Amino acid sequence: MQTTAGEIAARVGGTLMGDHARMIIGLATLHQARGDQLAYYSKVAPLSPVERSTAGTIIAPLGLRSSADADRLGKSLIFVDDPQAAFLELLFEYFPAPTREVFGVASTAEIGTDVQIGSGTNIHPGARIGNDVWIGKDCDIHSGVSIGEGCRIGDQCEIYPNAVLYPGVQIWNRVRLHACAVIGADGFGYRQINGRHEKIPHYGTVVVEDDVEIGAGTTIDRSFLGATRIGAGTKIDNQVVVAHNCNLGKHNILVSQVGFAGSVTTGDYVVCAGQVGIADHVHLGERSVFGAKCGVHKDMPPDQRFLGAPAEVDRDFFRQTMSLKKLPELRQQVKSLEQLVLQLQARLDANAADRSAA
Repeated sequence: MQTTAGEIAARVGGTLMGDHARMIIGLATLHQARGDQLAYYSKVAPLSPVERSTAGTIIAPLGLRSSADADRLGKSLIFVDDPQAAFLELLFEYFPAPTREVFGVASTAEIGTDVQIGSGTNIHPGARIGNDVWIGKDCDIHSGVSIGEGCRIGDQCEIYPNAVLYPGVQIWNRVRLHACAVIGADGFGYRQINGRHEKIPHYGTVVVEDDVEIGAGTTIDRSFLGATRIGAGTKIDNQVVVAHNCNLGKHNILVSQVGFAGSVTTGDYVVCAGQVGIADHVHLGERSVFGAKCGVHKDMPPDQRFLGAPAEVDRDFFRQTMSLKKLPELRQQVKSLEQLVLQLQARLDANAADRSAA
């Protein structure tokens, strides 16, 4: 890649402030870019990340145009409506995805009986496919993947190395499972009988709907009966646990280390930030958002943002937090008031004694 800031501005339809002839030989993040590289910044405020960056050319939002001074910053600034979209367009242009090779079933893959594999699908060396499995068209099943008997996998799915599908799991179309994801292990269910934990068998399955992405090391347990279900378009990060009988709505976002206990249900467009914990049988309303480390023990309404453990509506959480910061001052005030009350009580007692003596 070798171009100029002026050429990039013309390519993305942006307005350039600064040196049009500044050379660009690569793309990088805002915090890592060098003077001869292009980065982007999406926020209108604050400007400080742009000032600290050593990037020579930055794609920035139009809202920064009135406050940014390219000469003072020593950079070329390209202003567009959506900096991220413009940057990604360039990224795809300069670093196109490699052409997908179709080679079919590797000779060292282990394929069971009554297996149906669609056209254009690759089964990489060392993958294991159980009996009575259906795999759709244009899929990639990478090395070390284990697919249990009776699984159903749709079209254009990609399952990365060492992921495991237990028997009977259903994966719909355009699903991506990253390395070491485990789909369909037994739920964590036991009964205590005569002082012993007796396992509760789980006869259900897991259904992963269209366009879901599941991160590395994530585990989704099969249901006791019926199905644990992951709604279409949902994106799940690495190291997430979804327990048995959960039913997630469409287009949810679950960030790393989120934990859902059994039978949790969610509406559509729910967001859980890192390390959120949800107790069993709780429902999360549509478009609800839970900040990092939230602890949720009861049903939560839709269209609200929550923080804290136990989770509270964000504005209530902030009020409580501000009150906690004032506790040392309030404690001192209470002590002063106690002393004042004691002094007043002493005076009242003295006055009462004087009146009695008189």
